[in-house]
Amino acid sequence: MMNFEVRAMPQDLFDHYIGLRTQRNPQTGVPYTAAEALIQTGQDDPACGDLCTPQAVTTQPFPTSRTQN
Repeated sequence: MMNFEVRAMPQDLFDHYIGLRTQRNPQTGVPYTAAEALIQTGQDDPACGDLCTPQAVTTQPFPTSRTQN
């Protein structure tokens, strides 16, 4: 089972995020992960708010215990 969140953000923030995803993170030497790019976008534009958090903010994980109903 998979749980995910879809976000819609302004074009300029999306362009910045996508630009980061195509670059190497200077701290790690490898391309930015999705979470790292979201964090950096939020640092570069603090108005991004919850759109730039690396974890889901509107969904909750599904219970994975097979004993729960």
